[in-house]
Amino acid sequence: MTLPEMSEVGQFVVAAIAIVATLATFAYQMSQSRKLKRQEVYQELELASNEIFRYEAQYAAILQHILCAERTDRIYTGEEKGVADNLIFQTLNLFEIATNFRDQGIFDAKVYASWVIWQYDTLDSWYFRENWPNYRTNYTRELRKIFDEPVRKYKSFADEEARQNDFFEHVAKVLNCEEIQQVLEDRFEEDSTPPREAKETSPKTDLDIKWVDEPQELSRLSGLFTRELRKYPEYISHGEIHYGMTTDGKNWSDNINDINDKTFAAIAADNPVETAAAAYGKDGDILGLAIVSWNENDAFPYAILQDMLVTENDRSKGVGGQLLEFVEQEANSRNCKWFLLESGKRNKKAHEFFEHRGFGHLSNVYGKKLS
Repeated sequence: MTLPEMSEVGQFVVAAIAIVATLATFAYQMSQSRKLKRQEVYQELELASNEIFRYEAQYAAILQHILCAERTDRIYTGEEKGVADNLIFQTLNLFEIATNFRDQGIFDAKVYASWVIWQYDTLDSWYFRENWPNYRTNYTRELRKIFDEPVRKYKSFADEEARQNDFFEHVAKVLNCEEIQQVLEDRFEEDSTPPREAKETSPKTDLDIKWVDEPQELSRLSGLFTRELRKYPEYISHGEIHYGMTTDGKNWSDNINDINDKTFAAIAADNPVETAAAAYGKDGDILGLAIVSWNENDAFPYAILQDMLVTENDRSKGVGGQLLEFVEQEANSRNCKWFLLESGKRNKKAHEFFEHRGFGHLSNVYGKKLS
């Protein structure tokens, strides 16, 4: 992987300038107003972090080899190292700001805990660890204390869990805040998904998977989707609230069949926003389906898996894995940079399924029902 095109190098420079500008603006605002409200601080840092995530997505093909835990035999060009160095420098800048806010009491432990997880992900990059001696002199004593010891002892642990726990304990000690460690431990206990439960070796069912745009067949998909959904209230997430499929966020509304009929009917229209894929068994029965929306006009094309369902009697047979792979191949063919989805917090089996196939936890969604 090289960067032979000057246009790509130019894009890198522009992206780097965008991150620096965001951070500079943020730092200036903070220096001018020490009374900035806590919520405004969170929002400004979120905007700055989003710039970094966008940059990381733009250069994913390069960074995937640099952000991994172990170095490979691959030789990196100067431009590629520049991409990596810029990402790490600006990430460390944000860490420094967030850590200062924690010291000042602007960040509470729960908020800062999410930044500690990001810090650990950074530590997990072989490129970061290898170059930390060069980076560290640019940052505060406290940030150096956060990373110095963990970088030095990174390879001394027998497993990943022990290394994570040690890092969280270390950061809590550096910041003199045991509450941070407790928050992180509670979060991982709640969200952990043991790999041994993943159905990686599920026997594969012979399937015919295809995109569906014929109105009659889409109506058939809608009927099956509604019948299966009614069995699983844990499927409900904020997307179902958007569409009016639930009024309390916990139980299905009586009219979900009408809503689904409209959704599937729209797929049959010219240039639909969403498309539907179905997995058929040997006898033509529908075993699973997926609804995908495409955003191909933005600078960063992406696909969203709006819905995916495997019928009750056909789960743990490889249907979901094959269906997801089919959709992901289409996303790649459309040059999508990200493949996104959201899932209800109670849908633990779905979380295990997607995480085992490379999807990561990016955010939490909160909602408040109003009177």
